[in-house]
Amino acid sequence: MQRKADQGRTFQHEDTKPMHPQLDFDNFHELIPQLSFAYSQGAYTPRSTYSLEFLPGMNRFTHFVKVVAATKHRKAGDIAIEVDQTTQAHSLFLSVHIRHSRKRRTRSGRHVRILPRNHTILTHQQLIAARQFISMALPYPERLESGSHALVTAPKADGTIADIMSIVVCYLSCASSMPVAEVSNEVDEDMQLRDHGWRSAIGEDGIDIVKQCVEGEWVG
Repeated sequence: MQRKADQGRTFQHEDTKPMHPQLDFDNFHELIPQLSFAYSQGAYTPRSTYSLEFLPGMNRFTHFVKVVAATKHRKAGDIAIEVDQTTQAHSLFLSVHIRHSRKRRTRSGRHVRILPRNHTILTHQQLIAARQFISMALPYPERLESGSHALVTAPKADGTIADIMSIVVCYLSCASSMPVAEVSNEVDEDMQLRDHGWRSAIGEDGIDIVKQCVEGEWVG
C-alpha cells in the first residue's frame, strides 16, 4: 500500500449538495482508487448505482460488500452472494446483529451509555469471505488494470464502523503483505480520514481479530 497524502477522497452529503439523492450513502469515501466505503442501510442495488460517478474519474461499482441487519431469512453469520444479470455486478451479503442504541437498561431501570464497539462482530468466515471477494475483484498488484471498483457498506449504527474498516484493513494487509496494525495505523494517519469519522475505528481486540484472519491463526 503506497503512502500518498492525497490518496483518499471523500464525498459527504451534509457538506455538499447530494449528487445522487436516490442513494442512501453517508460519508462516502474513496480510500484508494477502486476501493470505497460508506454508511448505508443497503437499499441500493447494482442497477441504481450503475454508471454513477461520485468523484471524477471513478470507475463504476462492480463489487459490493454489504454488511446488513440479520432477518428471519438471513441469520447473523450468514454469507450470500448475488450476481445482477443486467450489470454483472457481484454483491456479497454479510448478516450481523445491528444495535442502534449505545445505551442499556440496568436492573434499577436506569439507562447507561456504553462505549461504541471498536471490534468487528463479523465472524471469521465472514471476514475471510469479504477479503477473498475483494481480492478477486481487485487482484494485487494488477488492481489498477482490473477496471473494477469495490464498495463496502454497513448501516450507520453502533460499531458498524469497525465492521467496515476491519474488512478494508484485512484486504489491504493481505494485498500489501503489511502487518495488520501497520495498515490500520496508515489508514488512520495517512488517508486523511481524521475529519470524516472513520479514524480509530478498530481497537486492540479488533486488530487481533483481523490479524487472525490475515495470518491464518484461526482454524474452523
